[in-house]
Amino acid sequence: MELLEGRHHLARLETRLLVQLHLRAEGAVLPGMGVEPGMPIKMAFKVKLPGWRAEKPIVLATTLKGALRALSERLAKASPDAFASSKAEKKAIELHVEPQGKPIQHRPEEDEFKPKELEELLEALGLASVPAERAADLALMLGMQPEDAGELREQGAKTLADLLKDEAIRRLLSDLVERSLALHCPICRLYGSPSLAGKLRLADALPEGDDVRTRMRVHVGIDRRSLTAAENILYYEEVVEPGVAFTTYIVVDNLRPGTPEGRLLASTLDAILKLDLQLGASKSRGLGLLKVDEERSRAWFCDFSRADEMRAAELLTDPRRGEEFRLRELVRWLMS
Repeated sequence: MELLEGRHHLARLETRLLVQLHLRAEGAVLPGMGVEPGMPIKMAFKVKLPGWRAEKPIVLATTLKGALRALSERLAKASPDAFASSKAEKKAIELHVEPQGKPIQHRPEEDEFKPKELEELLEALGLASVPAERAADLALMLGMQPEDAGELREQGAKTLADLLKDEAIRRLLSDLVERSLALHCPICRLYGSPSLAGKLRLADALPEGDDVRTRMRVHVGIDRRSLTAAENILYYEEVVEPGVAFTTYIVVDNLRPGTPEGRLLASTLDAILKLDLQLGASKSRGLGLLKVDEERSRAWFCDFSRADEMRAAELLTDPRRGEEFRLRELVRWLMS
């Protein structure tokens, strides 16, 4: 089934993009590890690596990826046409939502597709004329519960379009459509979703140099009713002082310029070049602003599909032997 090709976007390594990103803290940064139960203190996440004299605070890859992903989502949803090459991709972007504490979803706010909308989506996804018994196999591969997929299989050779009149089956079709939309969503293809591995990975951001200082900030809790200081609520935050530089690496496999994911990554990098990147805790109080050091940041693109075996092995071992870009050059190239 053609739709499943979307899940194989990483089955064979064809290209690799490596971005070395240097970030400098413009203000204090709180790369926190949360609050220990019963302890009124937010500590910075620290590690000690070989060659380091002492523990240093780092910014976890999950924190960086979350900040980049949130920015990419806002850009894509603000202008779906700019990042979609098909009706299915546009609809996937429009319906993409990441609720707090819940899995990524691609469904309307009312949580259910209307029959007409469901019919249009089945057509856009190329599923309208697919027999229910074949669609059941697809549903299982996309993570649908076996008993629900079994209900679809029982419909035999009836096409999915024929089953829209059955209210009970429509619920299953809505689930199948939502799972299928993730395969067409540029945000999910780039960053991943519950049913799809993402092309983009990040490394933890490590501080540069030995002189990485932190300090404690003291805060009081606020009573939201009186908007005054709440009694007996005093807490501390350990922050990294301004001026500290961090280095991280972004690795993106099988990315091509001009594709929806290529344009989305380009727009995201362009945004942080112009507006900086804010991450970590206490952003509302101005913490966590990181500025990209353009002079030192670089990117390298490796195209294994155009290299012989020796060259491919060389690129795989050291991606810095690939085509080199400055960040703004990379943005223009990915947009092309």
